[in-house]
Amino acid sequence: ESGGNLPAGSRQLNEDVDRSSSSRRHDRTVRDESTSYNNFVPQKKRDVMGPQSRPAEMRRQNNILQDEFKRKQSQKQYQNIQSDRQRLPAWDMKKEITKTIADNQVVVISGMTGCGKTTQVPQFLLDDALQQ
Repeated sequence: ESGGNLPAGSRQLNEDVDRSSSSRRHDRTVRDESTSYNNFVPQKKRDVMGPQSRPAEMRRQNNILQDEFKRKQSQKQYQNIQSDRQRLPAWDMKKEITKTIADNQVVVISGMTGCGKTTQVPQFLLDDALQQ
């Protein structure tokens, strides 16, 4: 048995991996046997891109989201929430934040607790995308 000189925990881990690997040989998952890593990871074919791989579908969904956003903007509840958002300190930085994020791969935003970093920055980005 391999791993005879390993500590007990490592030896147990190796035995668990060996046992798991041999039990997977009996499953019905198709594997790419070209690399040793793939011997341990079942490979399943999935459409991970979704509508992004179909531009027409993506445009259709974008149009639906934009139409819904326009409808919400005229609702009283949305306008009340927007008024509350405008009172947060992050609101004054909205344009600068969205531009900085658009122009850079990595952005670090710091501010006092409650200024809107966590809740408003993602909302700024969504609002900006929906208005384009």
